[in-house]
Amino acid sequence: MDIYQNYKKLSQNEKGNYRIRYIAKPTMFIAPHGGGIEPGTSELALYSANVTGGGYYVFEGLKRKNNETLHLTSTNFDEPIAVSVVKRSSVTVAFHGLEGNDRVTWVGGRDVTLAKKIASELKRQGFSVKWARDRLKGTSPLNIVNRNQQGQGVQLEVSLGERQSFFTDFTLNGRGRSLTPRFLRYVAAIQKAFQGQ
Repeated sequence: MDIYQNYKKLSQNEKGNYRIRYIAKPTMFIAPHGGGIEPGTSELALYSANVTGGGYYVFEGLKRKNNETLHLTSTNFDEPIAVSVVKRSSVTVAFHGLEGNDRVTWVGGRDVTLAKKIASELKRQGFSVKWARDRLKGTSPLNIVNRNQQGQGVQLEVSLGERQSFFTDFTLNGRGRSLTPRFLRYVAAIQKAFQGQ
């Protein structure tokens, strides 16, 4: 359960505990729970943007511990920059982190066509993919990933076990400089799904 119901309340109580990085483009890769909140999701968004030529938005927790206090549920995620850049985008992919030691990605969102392409490429690269159910489906129109010009995006819930396999140093400062070949293969699958988009 979130401590804060919206960004305004979070920002009033958590000054200096988070940062926002973004470049706005028609295709956006976002990590609304980046940094220490759902570790590894920032890197996935940033690198996916880099290899595809897309834009990115990452909201990153910077606390030494208890970054989960900075979590805003996707349907409540109303940070103004995120709302603005997603609203202007036509294609949006969100990376999220999920508990669990199994290496698996749960695929959801309203953009079923792109979701199928991403799932197919991830499977082709040897990654375990499942279709999201229940609370992970990401199909609410209020979900930040679905608030683009098409009214649909793709939500990727990546398990902790999978995210840990992407880095040799899973700390906040270590992840960016300790990417594994598995991480690069994952991002290459995302890139392949976007070819011809």
